Amino acid sequence: MTLQVLRKLVRAVLVPSLAFLFVTCSDDPAGPGGLETGALSFNPVFSSSAASLIDLAQVHVTLVRQDDGTIAVQDTVDVAADTDSIDLNVTVPVLTAADTFLLTLTLVDTSGDTVFVGGPTAVVATTGTSGSDTQPAVNIPLDYVGVGSDAVSVMITSVQPVVFFDDSTLLEAVALDSLGEPIPGTPIRWFSLDSARAVFSSNSSGMIVGGNQRGDARVVAELLTGPMDTGLVAVQPLPSVVAVVSGDDQQGVVGDSLAMPVTAEVRAADGLVVRNAVVVFSTTDDGMATPDTVRTDSLGLAETYWVLGTAAGAQQLDVTVLGVNGVTTAAVATAGPDVAMSIQIAAGDGQSAEVNTPVSANPTVLVTDAFGNPVPGAVVDFAVASGGGSITGTSPSSDAVGNATVGSWTMG
Repeated sequence: MTLQVLRKLVRAVLVPSLAFLFVTCSDDPAGPGGLETGALSFNPVFSSSAASLIDLAQVHVTLVRQDDGTIAVQDTVDVAADTDSIDLNVTVPVLTAADTFLLTLTLVDTSGDTVFVGGPTAVVATTGTSGSDTQPAVNIPLDYVGVGSDAVSVMITSVQPVVFFDDSTLLEAVALDSLGEPIPGTPIRWFSLDSARAVFSSNSSGMIVGGNQRGDARVVAELLTGPMDTGLVAVQPLPSVVAVVSGDDQQGVVGDSLAMPVTAEVRAADGLVVRNAVVVFSTTDDGMATPDTVRTDSLGLAETYWVLGTAAGAQQLDVTVLGVNGVTTAAVATAGPDVAMSIQIAAGDGQSAEVNTPVSANPTVLVTDAFGNPVPGAVVDFAVASGGGSITGTSPSSDAVGNATVGSWTMG
């Protein structure tokens, strides 16, 4: 008596498939016309729907006779990359009308690692006049034993993720062992609980694509062994406007940071704020923004500190939303000079006059800061250094353009 095995296993399936063992009695003296057929069946059951993450390369099938422990079948079937099922046909000796075997299935992935194991599970092959005498299908649970099979939890590590309409962003998660240590290479399945808002481009990838409905999409990261984590992804339209809501039109000193930060607000066409938009602050006035690139917070706000350039006068800080054409604005500030650091003669040098008579042009000096900016309001003290004579207005203040002029200088 022989047993012919026809086995079909769906590759990377979500629903288990049914496998059949067809039994043929080949020792009947009546010849082929008097052959009896029977069958047994088994049902491979993956322990997780995330089994579809694994690309299988081979399936090892082992049938061991229960009564004496001898191996009846030990076969390997290759799984082609372009197929979703395989067929296995072997012939097995059957010693009784109801022979019991222990069935073991071992599934190997494309890197050569054993990833699923099922059994040994007892299956009974029965013979009869028709296949209707087949025993009920026996479930063969397939447990994941590959990388990360010892993980006890999974954690979505992306912080406050956001995806724009019809755009995509990559989410990340990590499998953790019992000590909380990451297990690199662990397969993770992704799926969305709010597909109207966002979906994943593939359940094996964390790349999520935004729909056209604003709101939070619930997403799940799941391990093949069962643990899962749920997170939220904010789905929103692209930014359409940015405005400076505070810190505009300040006054400060060249080279110094302004007293108040500059805060920009980003909104979409629906009038609601946009989270996680990238705002770039830049200036051409020799100053800088710290930080110069900021993501908007949950209120749609981005904040920076503006350090003024070294040229006194009006300065501008450009505010631009990255990746969206035309969404820009600007803040302005007035930079005053720093403290007086130097003086230089501006007029009245090298004159001559009669004794006891004043010079024709009163001497003038220019007061500047460390950057060469004129400094108004600086008090300058004049004094006769040699040759006698006298001066009036000895301590004038510099004017709006930094000039300070003595009242008069009479020769000695």
